[in-house]
Amino acid sequence: MFLSKEICFLEMHRTGSTHLTKILPNHFQNGEQKGFHNRAPKKIYESNISFVGSVRNPWDWYVSVWGKGCDAIGITYERLTKKKIYFNNLGLKTKPWMSPWIFFNQFSKPLEQWREVYSDHNNVENFRKWLKLFLLDRKYDDGTSYGISDISKICGQYTYKYLTLFLKNDRKLYDNSIKNLADLHKIDKQYNVLNHVIRSENLEEDYFELLSKFKKEITDTEKIEIKNLKKTNISSRDQNYLKFYDKSSLELVKNMEGLIIEKYNYEIPSI
Repeated sequence: MFLSKEICFLEMHRTGSTHLTKILPNHFQNGEQKGFHNRAPKKIYESNISFVGSVRNPWDWYVSVWGKGCDAIGITYERLTKKKIYFNNLGLKTKPWMSPWIFFNQFSKPLEQWREVYSDHNNVENFRKWLKLFLLDRKYDDGTSYGISDISKICGQYTYKYLTLFLKNDRKLYDNSIKNLADLHKIDKQYNVLNHVIRSENLEEDYFELLSKFKKEITDTEKIEIKNLKKTNISSRDQNYLKFYDKSSLELVKNMEGLIIEKYNYEIPSI
């Protein structure tokens, strides 16, 4: 979280957030980095500060998360390829009747299978197997609370991570408030704190627009320098994300990320 007197920037994984945290201090000089990829304190969510976040094309996002894991980097890779029980996310407080099942899933996590799907960043079949494991077959393995959330049957990991950051009250993801996508849209509209959104596909121009809204002066020379900055934290996989999809995997992301797709008008790719 980057926090200044004017903005609170919450970093969504794999959406250009690391790159943004490097350039934000140049224009919001009173800001301070407080953790990374973390929720803001309750008092910040309840304040009048302007919230800033970044998003990414969902199909590209999943390839990016997988690709980073193929480089043996990232929290998702660490959680899926190492033997560990995440006791703080077994649902003991939210859904205790599910805790034994979640414990069993984490205890019996197929480590070799996870390591295999991360073994080659150019292998399209590995990506498709990983996607199905990540969203459907082994959704408890990463030790987050995605599997026990009310949305795991109707939404994917991307929407879950997005909402855990940007909902003022993220407990709504576990209290049986959400039965379908219409409920999810309602909760998002009521509790989402975002005031400004930067798309990773249009990162520089959206950033300049943010500066304009806050009347921050930036010269043409500075704009050129920002546009020429080397991108941060890029994985070694092929940057043509559509290469990794077939009809089935493309449809899976479409079905699981309806909120993000509809809200930010992402077009369904054709292959």
